Amino acid sequence: MKRYAEFGATKGSFEKLHIDGMTSSGAGLSPDVWDDCPTITMRNDPRLGFFLMDDFQLLLGTGYPYTIYTDTTDTFTSLTGQRGGVGRFALSGTDNDECFAVYQQASGIVLMDAATDPFYDWWFEARLKPSQVAAEHGIFVGFAGAGQVGADLMNTDDMVLKVVNSIGFQIISDAAGAPCAVIQTIHQKSAGARVAVDATAGTATAAWIKFGMKSVLGRVYFYLNGAKLDTSVLTTATNFPISVSMCPTFGVKIGSGAAENLDIDWWAAAQLR
Repeated sequence: MKRYAEFGATKGSFEKLHIDGMTSSGAGLSPDVWDDCPTITMRNDPRLGFFLMDDFQLLLGTGYPYTIYTDTTDTFTSLTGQRGGVGRFALSGTDNDECFAVYQQASGIVLMDAATDPFYDWWFEARLKPSQVAAEHGIFVGFAGAGQVGADLMNTDDMVLKVVNSIGFQIISDAAGAPCAVIQTIHQKSAGARVAVDATAGTATAAWIKFGMKSVLGRVYFYLNGAKLDTSVLTTATNFPISVSMCPTFGVKIGSGAAENLDIDWWAAAQLR
């Protein structure tokens, strides 16, 4: 790959520098997602790329650098008494209440790369826990287009994700009885359509779940709790949000009478320049 060659090395010489002791089932970064990400080299020489991580030890009153939306009786705060930090969306149970947080909404941080060399590979993982998966709700974890997430990330009642440039994971259900715990991998293009890469990628529980993605040589792979899923997608696919600046985005919407918390332990993202 051209980006590695510019540094007088092969891609392999950057691999597996920071994952010793990490496990797919553990609370930290998943080895299979990150074993080919040159995070240490990026930190020492940002010409190669960048690595960002937030563990929510602090959330400023202004929300910066996040754009935060919460309905009237809901909040997004950093939990007290949590060593290492946890961010919590707390929704009171009012019908169609919604909260979301978007990192660097104005400019984005990851560019969806084209399927040509030089590839600007990217990596993403986040660890979240919903407080329930029995009542209707919608959850999104992944990337959304810079400046595109408005007052509602999901539609009223059916909780379908609004068609903005995005890629990631969705848990969706509604009062019509759709499952409340099915995890889907999805991508969509603004002015295009939503595509389910895998409509039954996994099953959510009211426990910590790690959602991971990475794009390598123009193909995006998805991971749940550190395990690679069977279905991937090329960046040349129809309705893939190609050449779009994206932001780490987290959102939750609930049905009536279903108070819910969505906790975020941490997220991390990286990309080659």
